[in-house]
Amino acid sequence: REGLVVSFIGVDGTGKSTLSEGVCELLKLNANNIVEIVYLGDRKSFKKVGKLKDKYRNKINKNGIVFKAYKIASLLSYFLKRLILSFKLYYRSRNKFLLSDRFILDRLLPSPNTIEVNSLHIKVLKLFKKMIKLPDIIYFLDGDAQKISSRKDEYSYLDTLNGMKFQKEVLNKASIKYKTLNTTEDAINEIKKEVLIDVSNKKRGELFNA
Repeated sequence: REGLVVSFIGVDGTGKSTLSEGVCELLKLNANNIVEIVYLGDRKSFKKVGKLKDKYRNKINKNGIVFKAYKIASLLSYFLKRLILSFKLYYRSRNKFLLSDRFILDRLLPSPNTIEVNSLHIKVLKLFKKMIKLPDIIYFLDGDAQKISSRKDEYSYLDTLNGMKFQKEVLNKASIKYKTLNTTEDAINEIKKEVLIDVSNKKRGELFNA
């Protein structure tokens, strides 16, 4: 296998798309690598589940059962799709670099408005980590929450701060290896060069005790 899958994760505003595009161009310039960017975010189906939850919250038991059945079916469908996608990504990366914007199991990482970590998500991540081929390198994009929240109007400073904290907590408790990049303090060109060096080291089996 000649290629690699590199994943950039973090809350909105940390620069996942910007960094993916920048690294893509840099990799193409070096030895004419074949590079492709893939977007792995998938929260639409779960928004539907959330709306159903609000709708059936105070309904009679029959409707509650219907909702629970639908929620379980949606979860199973999601993970089946993600399992298939992980194999597709691995197959596609045989002779190219794949840069993924977000995580293969992005839905299990807390969003910025999360109040507390969902222990079930950690357990599920541990389970599917054994089943799904994770990216070869995972970068967690971190930085000053004030600056990051100013890039996006959707979340406040406190939401962004908690989101970053909870995402790292989930990754650590699920024993998923990642490297942190500070996208508010370090120059973007320096970060891109660091990623390029990491990719070269990973190819030689020197990164993350590979």
